[in-house]
Amino acid sequence: MKRTIKVLSLLVALVLMTTVFAACGKAEEQVELEVVVTDPEYMAKEREIWDLYEAEHENVKINLISVNEDQAAAFDARIAAGNPSDIMCKRTNVSKDDYKTYVNLQEIDYPYWDSFIYDIKSAFSEVQGISDEYSPVLSVWAGKFYSYLLYEDEMEKAGLDPVNDVRSLEDLDSFLADLKTYVDGNDEIDYVFDIGWDSWFDGSVLVQSFAVARGFSGDDMEDVFMGNIRWDDLENNPYAAAFELLKEYYVKGYLPDKWWTRSWDQDYEPGFIAKKSILAFHGPWLWAKVLAANPDAKLSGFTLPINDDGKVWSGAATAVEGACMFECNRDKPQFDETVKAFIWFNSPEIVKLRSEALGLAVCMDLSDVGQPDLKDPQTLSIVKPFQDGFFGEGSWESVEPNRIASAYKVKGTPDVLQDDAIAVEIGKYFEGEATLEEFMKVLQARWEGSYDFSNK
Repeated sequence: MKRTIKVLSLLVALVLMTTVFAACGKAEEQVELEVVVTDPEYMAKEREIWDLYEAEHENVKINLISVNEDQAAAFDARIAAGNPSDIMCKRTNVSKDDYKTYVNLQEIDYPYWDSFIYDIKSAFSEVQGISDEYSPVLSVWAGKFYSYLLYEDEMEKAGLDPVNDVRSLEDLDSFLADLKTYVDGNDEIDYVFDIGWDSWFDGSVLVQSFAVARGFSGDDMEDVFMGNIRWDDLENNPYAAAFELLKEYYVKGYLPDKWWTRSWDQDYEPGFIAKKSILAFHGPWLWAKVLAANPDAKLSGFTLPINDDGKVWSGAATAVEGACMFECNRDKPQFDETVKAFIWFNSPEIVKLRSEALGLAVCMDLSDVGQPDLKDPQTLSIVKPFQDGFFGEGSWESVEPNRIASAYKVKGTPDVLQDDAIAVEIGKYFEGEATLEEFMKVLQARWEGSYDFSNK
């Protein structure tokens, strides 16, 4: 009997030991998460931040990938096939048509909603006109800033100082004319005011920036999308005014020949980095790309002239772009670890690190951890001088003109301007094959086919 008891005791001990070792093994089970970085140019800096996570979570390995504009279609195919990344740090243009592709972030016990300076939890539903309380993306960033970017040393060679001299559209035209004279006599520089085709940038940032420079407001642009101003109302449509000025620049030889056919990723940005041009109009990303390729590059820049109402356009914080997780991954074994990593990456302490690393302003109250100290070149050359009045007395006009109208967008229809197909029509106008009125009538027809206000 005693022997039987001893055998049973030994068996129980072995079972307990096996259970303990199994539990330990499970706790240390290695998990790999694939994360799409915010933008390709931020890969190295975000790698450093995710290294901190790996140091705190030894069982987790973060594999970073990037998705550039020319890779977006292939990544969308992965989503459709049910095999996307675990986390995407910047998903754009989420809408009422596809929002359930993404995890509702209000269901993951994210503890920092109250840190945002606006009601971010209701923002997407309000903008998209849906009844669900749904947050498919989380954007910790405030609006982004856009400006001219230039090589300071090359401008010195040209004898030009637009940073100090350009304060009006007349000044800008005079500067571009002088720069053209310099470029025409320099075999190493190909373009005056460099630009390429990107449907999002050219269809929103570029034209909206020049519309404000010509004296229009965000409300005016919103009125166009809401149907209160017709696209073919040449006097009152801010987009018509912007395209009119840009065509004037084209006719004068300031813009690249057939710029709407130039690849953004293969022609425009690499050309500027290689100094095939010395003046570009861009957001914070090109500053980072230039300095990644040439840390000694002497960059500077200036804003578009402040309009008579004291405004310069800037991008607004948006409810349809931000970090996300995908609903099709919910049942995968690594999902719990994905949620933990997502929350960590969007916590106040890490958002502050991200802000300082990428040079992006935040829309969170970080007073508990200290506000970010931004020292990136765009902030030092553009944002802080503008706020200090260096370019004149003015303020940013942060607009998302189709924000309200997006609730009335017809599913599956193209955007009026942010669509590659519109490049052909832009080309016809710039080449003189269509008048401004004819071009605007095309946009009016596209708008009529894409929005339904019958239930307004």
